[in-house]
Amino acid sequence: SLENLKTINSINYPYMMSKRSIKKTVKNFGEDTIASFKKCDESGVHILILIAISIFILITKRPKTWTYVFSAGALTIILYLAIYYMQRPQYRAFYVADIGATMWMLYASSIEHSEWNTPWIRRIGGVVAILFIVTLLKPVTRNFLEEKEYIEAKIEPKAVTEYFEQHSDVTFVQPASIYAPRDIYLAPLKTPLIHPNVVATGGWETLSPHELEKLEKNNMTNPVKDLINNPKALFFGTYKIKELIEYYNKWYCNDGETIKFEKVDEVDGNGVYRIEKTKND
Repeated sequence: SLENLKTINSINYPYMMSKRSIKKTVKNFGEDTIASFKKCDESGVHILILIAISIFILITKRPKTWTYVFSAGALTIILYLAIYYMQRPQYRAFYVADIGATMWMLYASSIEHSEWNTPWIRRIGGVVAILFIVTLLKPVTRNFLEEKEYIEAKIEPKAVTEYFEQHSDVTFVQPASIYAPRDIYLAPLKTPLIHPNVVATGGWETLSPHELEKLEKNNMTNPVKDLINNPKALFFGTYKIKELIEYYNKWYCNDGETIKFEKVDEVDGNGVYRIEKTKND
């Protein structure tokens, strides 16, 4: 229900329960942007690249072309502020602002008969802009290697893959945080590994036709509720297991009932649990 969702949100994301002021929005945007510049990480490099392109256009194009630079810059900042106001600064909505601004800049730089300065100034401006952008490859490469190491540490181990395959008649439910076999992140063209008997408690695909088809195999429609007293469904993982037990007892138990997680196996450090609801004596 809506009330349950609000309660869950208040527990997990208390900072999102109050409306953010315009002043705090601007403050957070400014602080995060400055911090990104200092670290020169992936959230700041793209802004620096756009600034380099903007300066190049301002130097090499006629003043009437500058309108594109200032309007694109203003709209991008407004969109950033809107995203911060919605309290989703880590989200993919930033792609809209970045790609939109880049396209406008490229359009402005390609307008015919808009050259202003002499060819040698344009060449120098282009070389400086390219060199500046190239210098950003170092921090980008560093961040890429750090992310690669993080992803490799979370790739589904071979023992886990084999375990799922050996128990094909069982439906396994995992926390969304460990559900995806992240090896496809390192090889985007690789055919992703999709287990026909593994679903997640949440995520992009939750309750999609594809996921529902997996659940139907063992008469399930809800990956959380239908784990209870289901001999053909097991919970896989140890991530925040104590909080999960508390959650089940709070939302799926009536007075005089208790839900317990019975550990039936362990694979590569991950517990495998059967969820049982019993009457209290």
